Amino acid sequence: EEKSIFSKHLTQAEDWLYDEGEDAQSDIYHEKLHSLKKFGNPIIERYQAHHKKIEDEKRAAIEKAEAERKAKLDAEAAEAKAAADVKKE
Repeated sequence: EEKSIFSKHLTQAEDWLYDEGEDAQSDIYHEKLHSLKKFGNPIIERYQAHHKKIEDEKRAAIEKAEAERKAKLDAEAAEAKAAADVKKE
């Protein structure tokens, strides 16, 4: 629904540009642009938020895997040290 409404506004703006836009004042261009941004900006913001969420999830997964790897290495090092200490005795 939102897509078709925005598409309709874009088509109307395009038609206006080719018909009356040549002779229009810059104030009218700014009004038309503002009107299009009113519809388009929320779409862009949702798109950006979605991709940011995906990137944040990827980053969190990488950080978790790295923390698990470090914990495993630390545990292995502690075991090796304990085994070496036992051999010294």
